[in-house]
Amino acid sequence: MWSSPGTKNQPAATIFKNKLERRNIRVYTHQFTKGYPTDVDKIVSDEGYGANEYIHTSKPIVVVTGPGPYSGKLANCLSQIYHEYRRGVHAGYAKFETSYLESSFETSCQHRLRSGHRRYPRL
Repeated sequence: MWSSPGTKNQPAATIFKNKLERRNIRVYTHQFTKGYPTDVDKIVSDEGYGANEYIHTSKPIVVVTGPGPYSGKLANCLSQIYHEYRRGVHAGYAKFETSYLESSFETSCQHRLRSGHRRYPRL
């Protein structure tokens, strides 16, 4: 199963989607969320997160991965949680992104050292 932020005007994504479908791999596309990031009422509605197709899963834990930052991983999770909630399923997610944590921690430490702070940020 593969999910993408839509394939409209993305020729490489369309080619990849077609290749997966030829191999009988179910492909879901994730559209841009209407109202994002300011109109919360629209985002958390059938027009926002609800506009994406519900992805049926059979396992209690699902790993969502992508090519890098801003590739739609979180948006896919939030859309799926929206659909689960509408079905009465209590779902959640946990995000683990090592490179972001390491670089964020490092940048924060460097900033604190430059500004005279001696304590490191709590993780």
